[in-house]
Amino acid sequence: MADSKLLNLEETVSNADLVQCGICHAAIDKPKALPCLHTFCLKCLTSWAQSSAKKNPDKYKDVVSCPICREDFPLPKGGVKELRTNFFVSKLKERNEIMKQLYEKDAKIPCTSCVNSDNQAVGRCVECNDFLCKKCVDSHKSLRILIHHHVLTLEELRTGKLTMHNLPEQEMCPKHTREVLNFYCETCDEPMCRDCTVVDHPRPDHNQIDLKSAAEERNDKLQELFKQVELVPKAIDTATALDEKTAKELRANVKKAISLYKKTSKEAESEFTQKINELEAKRIKEIEAHRDGLQFQKARLCTSLEMTQQITQNGSEHDVATMYSSLSNTMQQMSKLNPKPVRKSMGKVEFKPSKNLDNGMSSLGSLNTYEQWTLGKTIASGQFIAGRYIILGRNDDIVVATYQSGHYVLLFDDNGTPKRQIQTSNAGGTDIQGVSWPWGLAIAQNGDCFITDYNPYVKVFSADGNFKQIFAAQNPNGTWSYNERSQLYGLAIDAKGHVYVGSSSQYISIHNQDGARVSGFSVNMFPCFIATIADDRVIISDHGNSQQAACVYDTNGTQLHTFAKPPGGNFNPTGLCVVQDEVFVASSTGPPAVYRYSLTGDYIGILTKEVISPWGIALKDNGEELLVCENNSIKVFHP
Repeated sequence: MADSKLLNLEETVSNADLVQCGICHAAIDKPKALPCLHTFCLKCLTSWAQSSAKKNPDKYKDVVSCPICREDFPLPKGGVKELRTNFFVSKLKERNEIMKQLYEKDAKIPCTSCVNSDNQAVGRCVECNDFLCKKCVDSHKSLRILIHHHVLTLEELRTGKLTMHNLPEQEMCPKHTREVLNFYCETCDEPMCRDCTVVDHPRPDHNQIDLKSAAEERNDKLQELFKQVELVPKAIDTATALDEKTAKELRANVKKAISLYKKTSKEAESEFTQKINELEAKRIKEIEAHRDGLQFQKARLCTSLEMTQQITQNGSEHDVATMYSSLSNTMQQMSKLNPKPVRKSMGKVEFKPSKNLDNGMSSLGSLNTYEQWTLGKTIASGQFIAGRYIILGRNDDIVVATYQSGHYVLLFDDNGTPKRQIQTSNAGGTDIQGVSWPWGLAIAQNGDCFITDYNPYVKVFSADGNFKQIFAAQNPNGTWSYNERSQLYGLAIDAKGHVYVGSSSQYISIHNQDGARVSGFSVNMFPCFIATIADDRVIISDHGNSQQAACVYDTNGTQLHTFAKPPGGNFNPTGLCVVQDEVFVASSTGPPAVYRYSLTGDYIGILTKEVISPWGIALKDNGEELLVCENNSIKVFHP
């Protein structure tokens, strides 16, 4: 598509990973590509899918999990064999094999065109895809049917005249014999031949264009996406470097704390040292896990970038057209990555000796592990009543849903100064362009605000507060009618842009942002608060569940983890947010506090107790500021 690049031995080595199966680690045979762009042998991927289905038939009956990135994808009706064939990888493998043959010491390559295989090749025909002996080369020069073929000598091949474009690019139709795929069906997103335009993809039901135009248009789009994504690996490297800096600071601070303690007393030195070393080991493990996650993202990202670059620069029109959908979807997902380092507080630990040791005090000092966060400031005091939900919008704007005295949604700036108000309707909800009893909030990447209301509808407003659309949340039986008063609760938007809507029917429906339903699943609690995490997992918290802080589900409705209530006292979940590898859950009782859990449900401890009646919590992108909605104000906490 772009200017050709010579395929020499160095390039053959550099692109070897693209033609290696991630399962058997050999050269890919009959390459099948998953939507994430990872490509495997047909036989290997089929065996992998069958093995997964055997171990977990409910989950993997019609789904395959990528062996590399572990993302799940629906299988076509025909199974693995109906997945897209990665023709680019097939040709790349073929070219690599040719180059390796040419560079072998004392290489004697047999003619693959004539019957007598003992004849040694002196050249190769680009169109026939054969090595040719002298007689076959002469035939190509004399026969009318072959005279237009491009024949290169072995020496020309070795010196770099075999490019990524001068091997056969015309792909033949698998359905119609000897018909070339010269056209493209935009409706079905696949190349087609002349016969296909009449038989399989007829107008007007199918939008037909020539393959060259389709490839050029898609190539331009991919190159624009490439520019957006190619900076993300640097952001990952920056976050990784900050993780390493935090780990280094932690080790230094632990060493300093132990040294100070030794100067104070040696009586309980071993106990103190054991305690702080355990804390260090725990945090280092968390930092390393986060760093490994960043590197996993980078590895997947670099694979996608390499594949996109190879296809846009070196692929044929057919390669670009057939791989565009997978390439585009993956690159769009990657462009949304926002890699962040671990919280700076992970590197903080400090021992402060008591100043009154000479006065007979029993305490030797205090160890501050910065596990609990402290109140930094209170903002937006008196600007609303009964805040029930809080999220962060664009440019650090703060969005609050209130539940009394007007039932509205307010937008504040970072300092708590009011900016806008979403227009309201009466409590009966007859005005579909207003908000009657808002609960859940979510902000899309373009700034649109999604709101769940008293009725079974999600309302969408633009970033400037104007009504845009309304759509009904759906359960397995269809759409709820407007006057049934089915309460909608939690709301979240995942990295793919899917909207998750919780309802009083103990069901979560998943929608595109235009309201079209994608899927849904039942849960065993009221999904009052929802947060999405990686691998299509969802964390749910139920305001009325006094025994569980939260639960983790996959999008098939399988409950993966449960979060038991914190030890001691009553519990009443009133807020939920996720930060890196931790989950924060607010409770208005037993005592009122914000609690910390791991993503797998392990209780870590109390984040802060400086709250009275928390309702809704949100964490800023920097991971260092927690916003807690407290009746008529917003409290801001720091590590």
